[in-house]
Amino acid sequence: MGDPEVGERNPRESFHPPAPRTRLPAQVRAAGCAPDRTMPVSPPLPCRGITTNPAFMMVHIDDHAVHRGHGVFDTLPMCNGHLYDLDHHLDRLADGCERVRVALPLSREEIRRVVLHTAAASKSMDGTVRLWVSAGRGDFSVSPRDCARACLYCAVVPGKPRGVDAEAGWRVVTSGLRQAPMNTVKSTNYLQNALAQMEAEDAGADTAVFTDAAGFVTEAPIMNLAIVTDAGELVFPPFDTTLPGTGARRLSELVRREVDERAFHALEGLSGVAERQFTVEEARAAAEVMLVGSTTGVIPVTAWDGAPIGDGTGGKITVALGALLRQDMDTPGDLHTEVPYGYLTAMRGL
Repeated sequence: MGDPEVGERNPRESFHPPAPRTRLPAQVRAAGCAPDRTMPVSPPLPCRGITTNPAFMMVHIDDHAVHRGHGVFDTLPMCNGHLYDLDHHLDRLADGCERVRVALPLSREEIRRVVLHTAAASKSMDGTVRLWVSAGRGDFSVSPRDCARACLYCAVVPGKPRGVDAEAGWRVVTSGLRQAPMNTVKSTNYLQNALAQMEAEDAGADTAVFTDAAGFVTEAPIMNLAIVTDAGELVFPPFDTTLPGTGARRLSELVRREVDERAFHALEGLSGVAERQFTVEEARAAAEVMLVGSTTGVIPVTAWDGAPIGDGTGGKITVALGALLRQDMDTPGDLHTEVPYGYLTAMRGL
């Protein structure tokens, strides 16, 4: 995944790494990948390249992320030709690797370059970037001691995420499963999350909500959760007991700023933001409930365990917070990193 020079090789026989003056677009065309089916992937070391050919999008069965769930991942949005909050996502990825005792296979700057190059190869202005770091390929034991080195994977899924009707919102149920251990790490072991999601779908809901051993609300399988109290306070469960969602943290920062400056008039009635524990009963009785994710944005919760939240439609503060976060994502600023399209694809002047 570095930047070695590209040789005169058949693209069906090897991966071609991004390098200055590379002929990647021609290689992509030679691979026979239909433009509307493109999903660029940086495969694991030692392949060191980018492909848009689905035949090359493989993970080996002896990778410990596959047969042991030993690895971490991260997901971030690509908006209007920029990666949103890239550095915070890389921070979380590095922190997760340290906590699961997996050494990063590349330096932070090299990983950053891999992400940007793979995003550019997508030729899409909007999409979702997904990163995985696994303990690597080895034997099938539980210990990674025979893994030669960690593996880094990067994939880009082009296209904007589907929006959610604020009137209908999402229906949630309280999961019968307790929050999984190490839930503050974005690990590749999402069995508990998958089972909770299936539990919700079996009940006719859109997603589930976890609670901890004491009965306090923590999060949903792939999103953070917040409530708006009758006093107008936006409350998140403590971030040190949930996955540190980048979207939720950013929304919290934006709300603190807007409440102080009173610049976003749609947030009239919002008195502040806090982190504290709350129960399912308090959440059900809240004025508004929402789910927050960096790729999903803000989703209103309109029913919990079959009972309506508020009047059963997306609350005005939730809708306003969704617009606030969307505006922050779509407007280039300090958290935006421009994708270098021209470097790989000659997409200059977009």
